Amino acid sequence: MLSSFTRFLFPRAPKKPFLGDNTFFLWEPCTHSHAEVLPGYAAYLIDLGFEVSVLMAPTARNAGLFSRFNHPRIHLNDLSQREAYRYFLRNGLAGAKGVLLTSARKLAHYRNPFIRNARDYAYDRKVFAGGRGEPPGLVLLVEHDMRDAAAADSLAPNIITLRRMEGYDSGATMVNPHYFGEVRHPPKNTAPVNFLTVGGKHACRRNLALLTDAAISLENAGCPAFRITLAGQRDKIAVDAALARHVNFVGPVDFTGLYREMEAADFLLALLDADLFPWHRRYLTTATSGMFQLVYGFRKPCLVHRAFAAANGFDEGNSLLFGEGVALADAMREAIRLPPGAYDEKRRRLGLRADALYAESRDNLRRLIYG
Repeated sequence: MLSSFTRFLFPRAPKKPFLGDNTFFLWEPCTHSHAEVLPGYAAYLIDLGFEVSVLMAPTARNAGLFSRFNHPRIHLNDLSQREAYRYFLRNGLAGAKGVLLTSARKLAHYRNPFIRNARDYAYDRKVFAGGRGEPPGLVLLVEHDMRDAAAADSLAPNIITLRRMEGYDSGATMVNPHYFGEVRHPPKNTAPVNFLTVGGKHACRRNLALLTDAAISLENAGCPAFRITLAGQRDKIAVDAALARHVNFVGPVDFTGLYREMEAADFLLALLDADLFPWHRRYLTTATSGMFQLVYGFRKPCLVHRAFAAANGFDEGNSLLFGEGVALADAMREAIRLPPGAYDEKRRRLGLRADALYAESRDNLRRLIYG
């Protein structure tokens, strides 16, 4: 029975998502971020034979999240996040094989703002059992940052991470989603070479000052054949007038626009800075960056600090590394001068790494589901 308080909050019957004979729910409860993982997880579940019932914010669907990935066993539902929560609270898994919750900590927004770790709400049976005790299906949870779950000693195999977290592998499972559908792989631009960075300008996410310093160095050295595309930033960054001709500010883009910018780019800039402690160093320990899903999904070599390379599967064969005496400007200059054949070889090696990561992730998910 639902409590009177719950009935007061959710008085009307919820909309119902698609539910067939062999359905796995895929739910992203965050309305502002993390939706980019949904196509990749949907691909794994389809490979494993399921019908995939996707619950996400209508804004993500309308923004073209699945515009490159159309499959008859993907079902995109027209439910708000509150309606999705209401559905599970009343119906539980209702005969589905399970649910993969792609931002586990965000469920706390609906339950209790003071809940801080995965186990507290991962095993709150009231959500996925419809108030009836044990849910009759599998509950899998994705943590994008393991800080709180690790601190609370709440790691479990059904908690999924996007990469291997050194020191936590025995308590969680790596399943990396980096498939976005059919994408083009055009040859490298000759002039200008296009460097793309995606996301906000907050220092806790990326060091844009590092990029502007590199651009000034290239400009002063008389290296004109480059473009820096900034996608996702709501506010333009201040650039010297001499650099304006190199900067292409496209602002916030939907997923359709993001996919288009990804295909047009030659290199991705992962502007993580190991010297910005502790903001960026968490990407060495408990967190991962969404930028790397794009690198693998679109087979675009990235420029990444050496400190973050090995943990994310990058090396000099598939990427361009800076740090430890090599400036970002030096890596960008090398990228600009890279011959087409050498560029294609980096992409080939990156593709091999992405394919191996896909196979490993799918097998890990298979073991979680089937044992």
